[in-house]
Amino acid sequence: MAKNLVIYYSRKGENYVNGSLKQISKGNTEVVAEYIKDAVGADLFEVDTVKPYSESYMNCIDEAKKELQQNARPEIKNELTDISQYDNIVIAGPCCLSLTVGSHAA
Repeated sequence: MAKNLVIYYSRKGENYVNGSLKQISKGNTEVVAEYIKDAVGADLFEVDTVKPYSESYMNCIDEAKKELQQNARPEIKNELTDISQYDNIVIAGPCCLSLTVGSHAA
């Protein structure tokens, strides 16, 4: 059986949901990551930044846009040092800035 890993970043708290700002206890990407975990039997790894993003959704979007423009790479708290044990890796994150993630097959 293949060994699967889901690496994800998810925003909790104030989020844009169905046309308005709402407080949510679990981010949308976390919900999807857990769904994938249950569907294919994957390990989860949540990415968390050292410097938290603003709790305000709109301010967070502005911060993310600036990072994108500056090609910034925020420092993360936790780090994966070895992924060689995994056959399949899924990377998931917010799509609010229409970013794309490439994939690479070894």
